[in-house]
Amino acid sequence: MKKNMSYLEFFEQVAKNLRENKEWNLEDAKMRFFQSGYTGENTTDATFVKETNRRYFDIESDSLRGDWLVIYSKSDNEGYEFPMNLLYQLYQHKGMEMVWLHFRNKLNESTEQHVIDALKDLWDYEKKKDSLILRIQRYSPLDDDAIGFQHGDIAVIVNALIYDANANSTGTMTIRNNISSCWGQSDFDIISDAFINMIKMTPPTLEIESPEAIALSTLTSCENIEKYVNIDSPLVVSHEGITQGAIAIFFPGLQEMLASILDNDYFVLMVDSTKALVFPATVSEDAVRELLCRKLQETPRELLLSEKVFFYERATAKFHVLDD
Repeated sequence: MKKNMSYLEFFEQVAKNLRENKEWNLEDAKMRFFQSGYTGENTTDATFVKETNRRYFDIESDSLRGDWLVIYSKSDNEGYEFPMNLLYQLYQHKGMEMVWLHFRNKLNESTEQHVIDALKDLWDYEKKKDSLILRIQRYSPLDDDAIGFQHGDIAVIVNALIYDANANSTGTMTIRNNISSCWGQSDFDIISDAFINMIKMTPPTLEIESPEAIALSTLTSCENIEKYVNIDSPLVVSHEGITQGAIAIFFPGLQEMLASILDNDYFVLMVDSTKALVFPATVSEDAVRELLCRKLQETPRELLLSEKVFFYERATAKFHVLDD
C-alpha cells in the first residue's frame, strides 16, 4: 500500500478496500460520502447534517462540518459514521493498520441478541467495571450528566466497552448518572477503576518531539533535560495504541512525575486528542501561546480538542487553565 498518501488518495484507498473486503460484504449502495459543507438534498440528509453537527460539535448548523463516510447495515437503516478527516490523521500518526482496526471494531457483525447479551450486565458493577475506559473530548453541556470531570474546555468521560458474544468490541456507551446510581459506587471510584483499566491496556508513553523522536527511556539520565525540551522540541505525552493519547496527562501520578523529570512547573497544550505537548516553565508563556495560535490554525475544527493553555504548579500540585 502506498505510504504518505494524500487525503484524496487515502479516501479512494479506503473506499476501494471496503468494497473489496469480503469480511463485511459491503455494497456500493450501502456506502455514502458526505463532504464538508453539504446541506442535504432531501429531508433525510438535512436531518443527518443537523444531527451530526449537534452530536459531534455541539453546534446548530445546516451545513455539515467535516467529511463523513456513512456505511449502512444490511439489516436496517442504521448508519455507522466515520469522520474521514480524523481517520486520515490517525493514518498519518499510527498507520493504516489502526484505521482498519477502527473500521473492524465498528463493522464486525453482531446480532440483536448479542447486543442484548452485552447490555444485560450493564447494571451489575462487578461484571461491568473491567470494561470501563475513559474518553477525552471537547466539553459539551450535553454531557453534564455523564460520569467524569471537566477541565477548562476539555471533558474526560467514563465509557463502557460493549462486546458481542464472540468477545469482539462493538462500540462504547457513555456512563451517565442513571446508570451509575444503580451501581452504588461513587463517581471517584468509577473514574479510578476506568483509569486502572486504561493503564493496564498500555502504559503512557513519553518522548521528546524532535527529528530523532527521543524516548525518555533511552536517556541515561533526566538531568539537564531542559537542554532537550524546548518550544521546538516539546515533551510528548501519549498512550500507545489508541487515538486519544492526550488522556494520558490525567493518569494518576503522571503530572507529578513530569514535574519531577523537568524539575520545574510546566505548560501543557492539547490541541487535538492524539497527544499532550509539555513545556517546562523555562519556556516563556508568550512562546507557548504563539505556538498554540499556530497549532489552532493548522488543526481542522472537527479535530480540535482544546484552545487553552494548561499549567502545572509543582509547589501546590495544581493543574489548571491559564487565563486567556
